[in-house]
Amino acid sequence: MMTRAGIRAVGWKEGLSRLCTRVGCHPVWDEPLSEHTSFGVGGPADAFVEPATVEQLAAVGEFCGSESVPLFILGNGTNLIVNDRGFRGVVMTLKRLEYETNAATDGEFFRAGRPLAALVSSTVEKGLSGLEPLAGIPGTMGGAIFLNAGAFGRSIWDCLERVWLMFGDGGVEAFRASDFQPSYRDSGIIPGEIVLGATFRLQKCDPKEAAEVVRDYSRRRAESQPLSHKSAGCVFKNPAGFSAGELIEKVGLKGLNVGSARISDRHANFILNEGRSLAADILTLLRLARDEVRRATGVVLAPEVQVLGEYGLMEV
Repeated sequence: MMTRAGIRAVGWKEGLSRLCTRVGCHPVWDEPLSEHTSFGVGGPADAFVEPATVEQLAAVGEFCGSESVPLFILGNGTNLIVNDRGFRGVVMTLKRLEYETNAATDGEFFRAGRPLAALVSSTVEKGLSGLEPLAGIPGTMGGAIFLNAGAFGRSIWDCLERVWLMFGDGGVEAFRASDFQPSYRDSGIIPGEIVLGATFRLQKCDPKEAAEVVRDYSRRRAESQPLSHKSAGCVFKNPAGFSAGELIEKVGLKGLNVGSARISDRHANFILNEGRSLAADILTLLRLARDEVRRATGVVLAPEVQVLGEYGLMEV
């Protein structure tokens, strides 16, 4: 993990400001990350940048690399817990990024910053089937690809054809999905590589029938999950042969609260922010659930959510 000693450029903010002026993007200083996550918790980022072009994205990325400034790429913040102290570096979001390619010959190209829900709706309206199980999953398409998001036994990589990645030096390359070996909630994409966009293998279908399938998945999700509260979805991956939520319920933690954070009464694999919760409260519940399940059953629960520390992603 990068430490404070790893940041060698004392005046990096001034350098970033000059760079952004030159390439046409505008950093926001001390931006509260609680406003950019579904949990609604977390301290400020030293700098927050929304690049609109690949050139801006590459320039800021190269700057952070050369100046040893921590950099974090934020999707929709729906699978993330940001620590209460915030992030001592640059956070970039790709929501405004416009990236197109003429190389997408095997299907329509979709940019990474597009909301996953909009992607599903768009393909269904065009009579293209395959992504319906992902309906209702919050987040961006790029984040879903990076984390191999899924639901109801399917994942986004089941339909992925190609993915476009940017590397630390600003270079962009397209890969076939078969170049990777994705696993449960893990794409195999190396941290630091940025998803720019993708194409999918989809089947032609009746738009009305596909829309009905989407409604059914959305209904099932609403019946089983506490969607009206702030959360980051399931906090743990389901271990092979088990349901994480059922294991947490089995050890009697359903409904337990720390401050304004609570393990959901409806689905024990959800932790809710029911007021002005701190990230520390949420992490206390997460660790307690993990430790109690391991003590009582021997099963080790692996977090599905990411935790952003002051200098980068951290182990829970």
